[in-house]
Amino acid sequence: MNHKKAQAKLHWYAYTTILSFVLVFIAITAFPTQEILLDLGLAGPIGALFAGMLFVSSFTAIIGTFFIAALAEAMPLWQLVLIGGLGASLIDVLLFHLVRHTVFEEMKPLMYKWRRRHFMRVLHSKYISWTVPLLGALIIISPLPDEIGVSMLGISNLNTRKFAVLSFALNCFGVFLVAVTARAIS
Repeated sequence: MNHKKAQAKLHWYAYTTILSFVLVFIAITAFPTQEILLDLGLAGPIGALFAGMLFVSSFTAIIGTFFIAALAEAMPLWQLVLIGGLGASLIDVLLFHLVRHTVFEEMKPLMYKWRRRHFMRVLHSKYISWTVPLLGALIIISPLPDEIGVSMLGISNLNTRKFAVLSFALNCFGVFLVAVTARAIS
């Protein structure tokens, strides 16, 4: 794919993501979302857990953001943040485990073929070794899908327990940002 096509595709993704978030917040203000969630049985802690689980995937991030924003008015903020963060971190830990134990293992033969030592030397250089996890953490905090951030943290020297704690804290902060923004808009 040439550079102009790749750049146009990236712009298209950025525009559609921004438009999706705008449409979510318009829908929240225009429709009785709390009543819809009550009818579905998703207005309490179960809904917050479900919204957090949807919040992390590229296919469901917009729906998860919509649910979190709708639940921001329906339940206490601290409860939504903790339960939504738990749901999001459960999915992130699953993704982390998959990246660390399956994808990374399948990539090892390719890395040996492409001079693994050089790749690992670059990855663990003093500039890259702290920027990759930092960028991964920033992606997890944002309402953007977590797959890239989880992958970035998955190739770092972070064990699963530390990642789970970090993911929970970052996702709680991300859910908090969405909920506070939704409360401010409505």
